[in-house]
Amino acid sequence: MERQEDIDDFLSKEYIHLEPEEWLKPGVNLKSLPPKFKIYSKSLNEWLFFQRNPLSINYSFVPRELLKKFPPNSGTYEVADPQNPVSVIVPSQNNNIQSHAIHMGAGIAGPCMTPRGVELVIANTVYNPNIRWIILAGNDSGHFAGDIIKSLLLFGIDEDRRVRNTICPTFPYLKNLPMEVIERFRQQVEAIDLLKCSDIEIIGFVTRMCMQESENAYNMSVKGRKYHLYNKGAVSPEPMLFDFSLFKMGAIFDSYGAFSGTSINAMTVSDAFSNIQGHIMQFGSWGKQESTRMALDCTNVSITINNVEKDRIPKDYKPQAWIENDEGTQDYLQKYSRWVYLFPISDVKYDPKIKKTVPKLIENIEYSYGTRLTAYGFESCRDKYELQSIRELVDGMQKKFYEKVPAFEDVLGFYDGMSAVQSKTFNSLLRLAKGCATIVADGIGNSNRLYVNLQVPSIDLAKDSPYDMHNPCFCYYQPNPRFVRYGIVEHEERKRDKSLNPRLSDDESEKLKVFLSSNAREREEARFSEVKEGWFLFPLMALRAHDAMAFPSNAAGGLVLSEFIAWYAAKRTGKKVEIGNYTQFASALHIVDYALDKKIIDRLNGRASLK
Repeated sequence: MERQEDIDDFLSKEYIHLEPEEWLKPGVNLKSLPPKFKIYSKSLNEWLFFQRNPLSINYSFVPRELLKKFPPNSGTYEVADPQNPVSVIVPSQNNNIQSHAIHMGAGIAGPCMTPRGVELVIANTVYNPNIRWIILAGNDSGHFAGDIIKSLLLFGIDEDRRVRNTICPTFPYLKNLPMEVIERFRQQVEAIDLLKCSDIEIIGFVTRMCMQESENAYNMSVKGRKYHLYNKGAVSPEPMLFDFSLFKMGAIFDSYGAFSGTSINAMTVSDAFSNIQGHIMQFGSWGKQESTRMALDCTNVSITINNVEKDRIPKDYKPQAWIENDEGTQDYLQKYSRWVYLFPISDVKYDPKIKKTVPKLIENIEYSYGTRLTAYGFESCRDKYELQSIRELVDGMQKKFYEKVPAFEDVLGFYDGMSAVQSKTFNSLLRLAKGCATIVADGIGNSNRLYVNLQVPSIDLAKDSPYDMHNPCFCYYQPNPRFVRYGIVEHEERKRDKSLNPRLSDDESEKLKVFLSSNAREREEARFSEVKEGWFLFPLMALRAHDAMAFPSNAAGGLVLSEFIAWYAAKRTGKKVEIGNYTQFASALHIVDYALDKKIIDRLNGRASLK
């Protein structure tokens, strides 16, 4: 694909090419900028064009003394000078972008992940009349919070308080704010769309341009929109205070940003992986585990993935020491998820001769999730013939698929063979799959009886002391089959690429399915290019303890269970069954001490109250 840099260059010879970092150095006066210039964003693959357009206006500021409580509502922000006119919002948290924006002069910077977060941004912004610019930068969140803000400022809300024209797939309603607060926000600020831009120098440069006096104002063009950049002064002489606390509101739609009870809605596994690490670092509690390790953890965290097909493997994610590259990670996750979750007494190891991940037999059954899922009762079974037969069947499969990944048809054949010898053990996973097939065949659109619990109380809770208990980390799974209506949203970048090159094939991973309520109005459905209906699983995987660094691996396991069940139901019924939103719940979500920098550990130990 031709770079935008090359396409635009010959069209813009009159614009001088500048490197923004040269103009961000201490002592450099932006009044010396040329009348016309351009800077190139690698992350956007696009030029930003600037042209001097000075004004002569009088403006004033609300003094700092009146803004001592800014921001009035708590959240995950970095706050600097409240007299500065710029707020930088990075919907999917990026501490590097946020910190650099503050260093460049932003009055406040931070993430905004949910519609509730948008309401928090609005309430805090109207309290500070000096803020006239919101720069949206970095990646958007799973809730498309950046798009909500952009659409709100451009189009407002309808009579149901839904933000018009937003592509937010979840809950784009501003239910908690009075209309006067929303209108003040729309009157006060203008949003600069730098979403997908991760170039910190460019974000910092635009921040600086918004702080210039009107005599040094510039027009900026990016993403097909034009902005007139300068410090506009306060929109009002007085702050507008709206208390957006739970105490005041009684109830708040959605939740994010707490030690316990947080819901994180992410677009992909990769997005969630980065967000949960930032969440734990921000809100985690430092303490000792039964294993005597120290960990920073949060409790009762729910993570929902909206697009289960795209970006399952975070870049440079290496869950094992033997993995050297992304291809090795993909090989590992494919084999780990199938052997550990779909087969009894199985795990994986590294074979240095062939330099691949391969299966192996194991004895520590409580962490062999496939044993509890497909041969429940194996540990307490006294039928030596049954135990030996299962071991031989597993060993045969591992030898047959030592280097390859067994297909679901192969897995089902293994289950058929194992069922012939099972009398004391039980295959819960196969029973779930058969149950889902019945649900789909009979059209039971709201099934809620299918789930599996991995704990064996007589074994896992046999000891009085928690030091001696070895419950499986993965403890509960529910497939939640549903027949639902859904609309299709295609990424804007993909639409643009297809318009430039009609021969591009449809990429389902670039399309987002937005699931609709039964009472959705026609105008809500009209915003989609297509509205369909079909069978989906909305799986819930629960873990009693969840190492955040293992999130992609655990998600791979939960998704392979869901994919097997969906495949089986489709095979038995002839109907298409897909995976909808996938939710992973962690009773304790943590980062253990060995994964933290020593300086962080020293600081946490210095603050710890439990010795």
